[in-house]
Amino acid sequence: MGPIEANEEILRYAKKKNILNKINILPPASSEVIFNEEEKADVLILFEDLNRMMQNSEATLPGKLMEYLPFKAPIVAVNRADSEIGIVLKETSRGHLASNIKELNDAMNNILHEHSLNFDWEKIKKYSRESQTKHLCELLDKLYVG
Repeated sequence: MGPIEANEEILRYAKKKNILNKINILPPASSEVIFNEEEKADVLILFEDLNRMMQNSEATLPGKLMEYLPFKAPIVAVNRADSEIGIVLKETSRGHLASNIKELNDAMNNILHEHSLNFDWEKIKKYSRESQTKHLCELLDKLYVG
C-alpha cells in the first residue's frame, strides 16, 4: 500500500475504531500485480498530506493520481481542500476530493449511489505521461530556440 509508517498508522487507527477486521493491507508486490489490483478496484483512494504547512506538497500532482486517471473506478483523494488534485478531479470528472471525515463520507456515499461517472476522456489524456512529456519538450524547445 505505501510506506510502512503509513500502514502502521492506518492499522493503529483501525484498531482504535474497532474496524481492524475490515482493513487488508497487502504485502509489497510487483508493478503488474498492483496494476491488476487497481484495475479491479471499485474505488481508487489516494492519500496525501493534509498539512497545509508543508511547502513541498503545494502545487504538485502525485504520479499516483496520473496512474489512477485512466482506470474506470472513481477516485477519492484525501488531501488539503486547496489541493490541485481537486482541480484535476473536477476537470476530468474522475472523482472526489475530501479534506475531512464528513467530506470523505459524502464522497463514498456519492460513489455508492452513482452508477457511473461521465469521465471526460479528452481531458484525462491531457494528464497522461505522453501528453505531459510532449508539453515539457515544447516548453524546452521554446526556451532553447527562442
